[in-house]
Amino acid sequence: VPALCKTLGGMTKGALLRLLRGRPWYLPLHGLPGSAAALQNAGDDEGYGSLCPAETRESGRWRNALTSDGGLRIMFYRPLNAVSSFVKWNNEITKRRRRRPPPVLFVAAEGDTLCPAKYVERAAERIEGAEYVLLENAGHFDIYSGELLEEMLRREIAFFKKHLL
Repeated sequence: VPALCKTLGGMTKGALLRLLRGRPWYLPLHGLPGSAAALQNAGDDEGYGSLCPAETRESGRWRNALTSDGGLRIMFYRPLNAVSSFVKWNNEITKRRRRRPPPVLFVAAEGDTLCPAKYVERAAERIEGAEYVLLENAGHFDIYSGELLEEMLRREIAFFKKHLL
């Protein structure tokens, strides 16, 4: 709860400063648990930081920052809501064109704390014919490099070959 108060306090301060000064206020995008960062689950700081090459971070061309407005959008974003909108659109298009629904692939990481696998699986269940892949022993950021990236790419290529060729 204290970390949430820090983050919400930063966002509120940012909103007020934007109103009064007309320019954005920033808070950390990622940080350690308990910080005022928007992403602060265990592993978020190291994981998100690893996506940006060290030479870019050290050069000062990249900044660990998020506008307070962006933080509010992140707080209220729910992937299942986006899926519900997609399902509605997809059903309308499918009926209108009298075609089968387009192929959809969902890939989830078993240990993902930002987008838990159970929600990804629920999303896949809502879309007719969707395929669901669970990457075991993986976290949110693990799929962006190494063996898990290669495994994910193999599965995606197989999916595209199956449905597009």
